[in-house]
Amino acid sequence: MTKNNRKIVQEDCHEDSMGSGVLTLTNTRIIFDKTHGRIMDLSKKFGETVINTSLENVIKVWKEGIFMKKICVQIKINDKIMTYKFGVFNNTKWLNHLQIILENYKN
Repeated sequence: MTKNNRKIVQEDCHEDSMGSGVLTLTNTRIIFDKTHGRIMDLSKKFGETVINTSLENVIKVWKEGIFMKKICVQIKINDKIMTYKFGVFNNTKWLNHLQIILENYKN
């Protein structure tokens, strides 16, 4: 993150197609870093950064689920529209943060 970025919220989560990782929302970006853990020594290591995009590329956000809570994000990447569904603990909190940050960012 650059020094102009402020972390708003961050959480360990699981994305439907990419697996486990850490989802981070800053005041300018959405970032998803894959993680790899080992149960034997309870270690967790960051892998590759799979999503690191500016909020200007975010098209739509919504939440899904009652028991399996997900925050869903549609992002435009190189003329393709990708939909990601992140299993988070509190999808309402994530949706509120995303909506506020997106509104402030785009104005």
